[in-house]
Amino acid sequence: MSVIALPCDLPGRVFRSPMPFGQYDLHGEVYDRLCEEQIAVIVLLASDEACLHKTGRNLRALYLEEGFQASIMASATLVCNPASGWSASSLEATPS
Repeated sequence: MSVIALPCDLPGRVFRSPMPFGQYDLHGEVYDRLCEEQIAVIVLLASDEACLHKTGRNLRALYLEEGFQASIMASATLVCNPASGWSASSLEATPS
């Protein structure tokens, strides 16, 4: 499944992926890959309710139980300035 590293000027690495156990990852391959990549922090772009509806699982609770730091940014849109790429100054959360 697609777990893609994004080029960015931030400490560590930033990845994007489809929702684990959702319609594009029915067998949890994304979750396995997140573990393989030793991801430490996961930001969900969907609410607990949306994750439960789409996957049948409370993903944030699963992540926390497995030792990840997990937070929700469900009502935000991520913006990237194409001229400067991903960076701490160009990545911002904007309420939708």
